[in-house]
Amino acid sequence: MIWSAEQIAREADEQEVTRATPGLLLFGTDGGAEGYGYLPRMQRGRYGRISLMAAGAHEFESLGDSLEELITGLAQGR
Repeated sequence: MIWSAEQIAREADEQEVTRATPGLLLFGTDGGAEGYGYLPRMQRGRYGRISLMAAGAHEFESLGDSLEELITGLAQGR
């Protein structure tokens, strides 16, 4: 589920993972405990997923260099 701009702003304030992972922009979830986002400080694979209970950037799983690559990877079951 991709969030609206309003929900992105609201979730940035409400989610612990965004406080524990500076720079992380969450923009959706799998409907459960995984969030999808953009982490600009990554050299490669800036788009990926992270547990909403994550302790920090080390738990960010890179899935692509673009939003398109992220969506394609998810569609392929990654």
